[in-house]
Amino acid sequence: MLVNDLLKNLPVKIVKGNGDIEVTDIADDSRNVSEGALFIASKGERFDSHKFIKDLSQAACVLLEDWPIELGSFRGAVYQTKNTSLLKPELASRFFSTKEARQALTVWAVTGTNGKTSLTHYLESALNNMGRSCGVIGTVGHRLKAHSWPTELTTPGVIDFHRRIFQMKKLGATDLAFEASSHALVQKRIEGVFVNTAVFTNLTLDHLDYHKTMQTYFEAKERLISQYLVQGGVVILNSDDEWVRKVKCDNSQKVYWVGSTNNERLTGQKIQIEDMRCRIGETTFSLESPWGSHQIKTTLTGAFNAWNAAAVFAGLCANGFSAKEVASVLGSLSSVKGRMETVELPNGAHAIIDFAHSPDALEKVLNSLSQLKRSSSKLVALFGCGGDRDRSKRPIMAKIAERFADEVWITSDNPRTEDPDAIIKEIASGLPKTDKPIFNEVDRAKAISKALHRLSEGDTLLIAGKGHEEYQIIGSQRLNFSDRKEVDKFLAQTSS
Repeated sequence: MLVNDLLKNLPVKIVKGNGDIEVTDIADDSRNVSEGALFIASKGERFDSHKFIKDLSQAACVLLEDWPIELGSFRGAVYQTKNTSLLKPELASRFFSTKEARQALTVWAVTGTNGKTSLTHYLESALNNMGRSCGVIGTVGHRLKAHSWPTELTTPGVIDFHRRIFQMKKLGATDLAFEASSHALVQKRIEGVFVNTAVFTNLTLDHLDYHKTMQTYFEAKERLISQYLVQGGVVILNSDDEWVRKVKCDNSQKVYWVGSTNNERLTGQKIQIEDMRCRIGETTFSLESPWGSHQIKTTLTGAFNAWNAAAVFAGLCANGFSAKEVASVLGSLSSVKGRMETVELPNGAHAIIDFAHSPDALEKVLNSLSQLKRSSSKLVALFGCGGDRDRSKRPIMAKIAERFADEVWITSDNPRTEDPDAIIKEIASGLPKTDKPIFNEVDRAKAISKALHRLSEGDTLLIAGKGHEEYQIIGSQRLNFSDRKEVDKFLAQTSS
């Protein structure tokens, strides 16, 4: 595509060079600039990417805000505009032809504090089992059946988001399920993408280092419905969550409330979860819905996964799929890597690896597990809290762990630039006086190993906070680390 065609009718001016240049790619990260690309420079909250232009000899042209600047080895055309960030969605849409691609895709978006990864995974699984081809964009990665792409963000930047839609559609995708983080919604990373079905799972304490208040956090999440849902789109809401019940939908939207709470004041269709029974590796319940009554049996663990499965049922039925077929497909759903991932130990105990890293998520998981254990067995909670992140939740999580678990291990998560011992001390400040065993171990690998060695038949160890992650950030270093691999090391040692 010629750069003049790409920038046509946009508020830009050429300040150097020739506009009749073929552009082979677009990028806003200087590390990803390929030969012949357009580089879009901007001033972010933490850095100014204009300073990298001088080293981009491979780029065909740049779009920038500041001029003049030092160009160094760069010899291509230079375009200027007042705010490059405002133009990124349109440029991405034009270059990747995503307007046509997204019109051919059914787009499912999930927002909320917890459950986004699991729910997009379950949507993907259910849709694929019913003959569709669903791509996923989320925390664990981007994938379309056998194809996968790595990611560092729950929701990628706007250029990479449009790039992925183009790639997935080219590979035959019929649907896209993605996680919409609050940061992404505020930063307009999904601008130019319109959603057919939006799911709001819950809203609980998290990310206040960024949003400052729960009201601002809620308003960020609500943008998915108020700004990105298509006219007449489907909305799936959690009737059990007090913040989600505040969501305002317009009259054109088809609203479905899912939960165990029968609130007659809620406007929209109701999907009621009843007669729930849970054990490790199995959850059964019944659904009362506009599509009739259905008995659901899944291999998932926990009451929160019953809600996830019910939300999938509501979303698919609202989009015209057979309720009977959907109910059957829910039985084939499998757990997500690092989300209630269960490992049976040789002595009959269980280790469960979960991403729970907020007070609500930790409480939901521990509450579910506490109801599943035998009275003679113990539930052990092992967790930490991330450094350089919301500090208000640290003592709260300790209090929750002590309330539900019989034994608590406080360790490191991703301490980043904070002192790991200071983080543990801050977490432990929330512990009440207790006779329960409480252990502080700054080395996460040692904490996992020690906790595993203390388990007996029937005991359950929850290893919370990192889930699928295969790294640990200590200082500025990103080190290889995996909770699952630490459990596997223990298994190898005990079997040898």
